[in-house]
Amino acid sequence: MILFFISVIQKFLNKFLRPRIEFLQDDKHDKSKKLLNSASSCVEDNMQSLCMRNDKVFKLENYPVIIRSDLDTITKKGHVVIISGGGSGHEPAFGGYVGFGMLTAAVIGDIFTSPPSQSILAALHTVRSAAGVVVVVLNYTGDRLHFGVAIERAERLFPNLPIQFIVMDDDCALSEVDLVKCRRGLAGSLFLLKIIGAMAEAGESLQNISIECDLLKRNLSTIGLGLSSCSPPDRTPMIDIDQNEMHFGIGIHGESGMLRIPLMDAKKAVHVMMQTIFTNGLDIKCDDLSNSKKLFAVMINNLGSVSQLEMNVVTGEVLQWMMTKGIQVVRVYTGTLMTSIDMHGISISLLRIDKEEWINYLDAPTGCHAWPMGTFPSENLDAYILKCPSMDSLQIIDEGNDLTRNAITVDEKESLEYRNLILTICNTIKQNEQKLNYLDSECGDGDCGSTLSKAANIIMVAVEENLFWTAAPGKLFSDIALMMEEKVGGTIGALLSIFFSAGSACLMSSTDSLAWFNCFIQGVDAIQLYSGTTSGSRTLLDPMKSLADLLSQQLLFSDGSPVVTSDFMKQLIENCEIAVETTTKARPKTGRACQVPIEILQKPDAGAYAILLVMNDIVTWWFQHFSDAD
Repeated sequence: MILFFISVIQKFLNKFLRPRIEFLQDDKHDKSKKLLNSASSCVEDNMQSLCMRNDKVFKLENYPVIIRSDLDTITKKGHVVIISGGGSGHEPAFGGYVGFGMLTAAVIGDIFTSPPSQSILAALHTVRSAAGVVVVVLNYTGDRLHFGVAIERAERLFPNLPIQFIVMDDDCALSEVDLVKCRRGLAGSLFLLKIIGAMAEAGESLQNISIECDLLKRNLSTIGLGLSSCSPPDRTPMIDIDQNEMHFGIGIHGESGMLRIPLMDAKKAVHVMMQTIFTNGLDIKCDDLSNSKKLFAVMINNLGSVSQLEMNVVTGEVLQWMMTKGIQVVRVYTGTLMTSIDMHGISISLLRIDKEEWINYLDAPTGCHAWPMGTFPSENLDAYILKCPSMDSLQIIDEGNDLTRNAITVDEKESLEYRNLILTICNTIKQNEQKLNYLDSECGDGDCGSTLSKAANIIMVAVEENLFWTAAPGKLFSDIALMMEEKVGGTIGALLSIFFSAGSACLMSSTDSLAWFNCFIQGVDAIQLYSGTTSGSRTLLDPMKSLADLLSQQLLFSDGSPVVTSDFMKQLIENCEIAVETTTKARPKTGRACQVPIEILQKPDAGAYAILLVMNDIVTWWFQHFSDAD
């Protein structure tokens, strides 16, 4: 009679409440885009993939069940077997946790739908062990009923098979006493599956595992937070979550959370979540946490589409919150562990370590691919900082450094000329900031001018505040290199730093034309070496390499004693202009620009054009000071 009523209820659920959440369909949303073959085949495709990439698991013929391939070994050893399962859409749960040291089998349902009882029965029939079976389900009506029907049938078919039914309800979003039974099973259940899986692997009895399950449940708590809902295949988002809000206490089926709260940063969100876990879930007042001697394991779970950057920030905030409270965390687990398809959200689970063996079981090896490697957190907020050795002896900008102490100097007049030239070049770059940004917008970030203007402004301030020793060009280049590295950063900062650093050595002992030629040539060579870029790549290296080649040619013809003439300086500008013009139609071969179709390129490269601006100022300066001597 009981089986009859359960069967009736099961049919009712399948007909009217499948899936358990009514999907929101309206004109406000488009169907979600998914990289699947079809919505109807995705569950089967997922199971096939699991087995194809892992020879330690099989799919049960004709049934949506993933089973360990070493099943014979388990039964021969007389070990307890562990079965779990639920609807698809929570990947890697549950199939991803089948393997040595965790689940023996997982029964997979359709998207957000409990697996059929016949499939569950097939799993029980296939993996049954004389030592007993532990069946773990999450606290959802459909799962409880379908697994319940299968267990009832299995007990009739296999009267000597001991089966323990465990319902996971680690959700702590609901605090009211009369609603405690409505608490859902969430990612914290994975702690229990890992521990009892290790116990079963170690040969523990069904009775001991059952006792441990009860104890684990009392020490487990999870809270979820969603910034967006999920979108099942070929469906619209299940609920609306505004841009300025988040759902607190959200589940794993796209249902609404306990509360809609204003959007807040990671630190504040973690604070609210942690307080709820301790108060509602573990029944510990936050004020008493510092007096607690208990150890904790923490799990931060990605509900689907949270970036790794966000996950790292949230994990850091969780650990900082607990360390500030004086709570000792012994293991940290982070990753995409139990999802709600593509929901942008997280859940935090805490396991209060009531027995030392739990840590050993958590650390025990497992053959399932989805269980994350637990990490050992820092003991306190300062423990992760490694004191850096003194950098004083490495600072080239220090006038007392051996590398620059003996740098050759020029007279005061020439020093002033260098100073004025630097300021002129910097002003030119700043005046052309918008044009350079415009040129860069064609195939870059549109910020080349802004970055170069920032560099120019930094150099101008240093010159005006006499932070540079312009009388010693070698040291001047070294100082500029260090300043570009420290204060500009990015690709431009690195390129400038490499150029000035490589060229500085040539000016330490001489400032004649040979030294300046070699300075530029070595600077360009260094850029090519470290950037992996050559001329013809539509970058600033195109005009720079053209100039370096002309300088090298002049050195060759003059036997190492180059004479700079007006014609030579004019040739420099002509070569530079030609090289810049070639970048207009050249195919980019490096950086983001290489992704831009060549057909749309109409303007010269911004970096190359900036080199032309600099060369114009240098050549103009030379004619003002040296053309009469030609």
